[in-house]
Amino acid sequence: MGIVYTRLINETGSQPIHIDKINFGTNNGSGYSGRAVQPSLLHVYNQCDPVCSTRKGYIDLVKTDEVKLLMRDNELIGSFKKLGLISYSDVNKSDIVKSVVSNVVISLNDVTITGSTFLSVNPDFTYVKIEDPVSGSVQFIGQTDFSSNSSSSVVFLKSKITIGNITNGWYVTMFSNSKYSDKYIIH
Repeated sequence: MGIVYTRLINETGSQPIHIDKINFGTNNGSGYSGRAVQPSLLHVYNQCDPVCSTRKGYIDLVKTDEVKLLMRDNELIGSFKKLGLISYSDVNKSDIVKSVVSNVVISLNDVTITGSTFLSVNPDFTYVKIEDPVSGSVQFIGQTDFSSNSSSSVVFLKSKITIGNITNGWYVTMFSNSKYSDKYIIH
């Protein structure tokens, strides 16, 4: 089954939520999503990105026994959920790995990008970053502008690109699950 995270999502709309009382058993708090954090203090902030300024903030916690206990109704995470401040769900690590772009096809009307892990897990959004290396222009195409979107392909109208005529040598980068893919050079 692999590693499972509990994703805590900020549902307040604007306020950071300070979640304390999560002790990872070390002085530096190492163990949270592979990074060191301040002891007994985790934040769930509303975040913004270049395409969607309303994306809810979240953190992914490894689903340890301690986290499971804190999800009970009368415990910290469970109480915040009952108050409507947070929601949570289980997320498999394999569903939130970095996207890989394997090909870009430009037709008369559409741009089709193929690869893997293009779907984002709530509350993340998927978008495409397009760069013209000659002019330095950058544009983001959000998932609301996609004609179709699956885990292995994204299609959008070529007319959505306003920075120029996309062609060989331009860069395409997928953004899903808060991670950028490597740049793909159209050829």
